Amino acid sequence: MAACRIQYLWLLFVLGFTPFSGVLTCHKGIKIEYGSRYAEQPLEWNTAKTTIAGPQQIRQETVLIVDIGEKSVLLASKGLSNPGYYRNELILNYATGPGIVAASYYKLCSTDMCNHATSSQVLLWTLPPSGV
Repeated sequence: MAACRIQYLWLLFVLGFTPFSGVLTCHKGIKIEYGSRYAEQPLEWNTAKTTIAGPQQIRQETVLIVDIGEKSVLLASKGLSNPGYYRNELILNYATGPGIVAASYYKLCSTDMCNHATSSQVLLWTLPPSGV
């Protein structure tokens, strides 16, 4: 009798009926870099950590670049967020002028591991050339 129960449990497991089915995960991490020319050269920002999303949470990724002359800072994050104002993707250029760039990118999504950008290139392709 016990052998039959084990076979039924195995069948349910193979069919995907596990306590963890339907659980969505996302990339998680923070990166802060100081340097120069981040508005011109992409910077890698892979994360090795993941986290499990709750039923009402969405995934997010954000990149902020401030580049003034020879000094730059890049702030990047990936993780979970609450679904307040939901917009898929947004790129904002706060300041673009001779020698100054301040821009941000964020993405909100609701599928498994969808916050998967691997570099700041997701923001850089929208910026004007540095000589403009």
